[in-house]
Amino acid sequence: CPVKLGGIYFPQSRSTYVGFAPLETGQTTWDWTAFFEMKVLKIFYKDEQGRITERDIEAQYLLLSWPLWYVMAWDRLRNDIRSLRVDRIQKAQILNENFRMHRQERFIEIFKKFSESL
Repeated sequence: CPVKLGGIYFPQSRSTYVGFAPLETGQTTWDWTAFFEMKVLKIFYKDEQGRITERDIEAQYLLLSWPLWYVMAWDRLRNDIRSLRVDRIQKAQILNENFRMHRQERFIEIFKKFSESL
């Protein structure tokens, strides 16, 4: 059953279960407060190959593709939009820096590409 977000349908995919490791009770990888207060986050992110990179991100949108949460963010390291799996964020620190929302049109294109990849 597809999920509708902002007029875009996101199919649920069995492939999201591959490599998914749920967090243990009480374990958090990042502070949701940064999202709501629009604070820059310094994160340590583990990719599919197990490589960890340090990035400063501006969390613009949260997306649930059951059972995984994604943060759609402006990635300052890549100077571009990235969809990052929340369960792959190894560590996060809220920086004392606010950000502004980026143009919504750019994220709508990313949402479309993201939904096609599922």
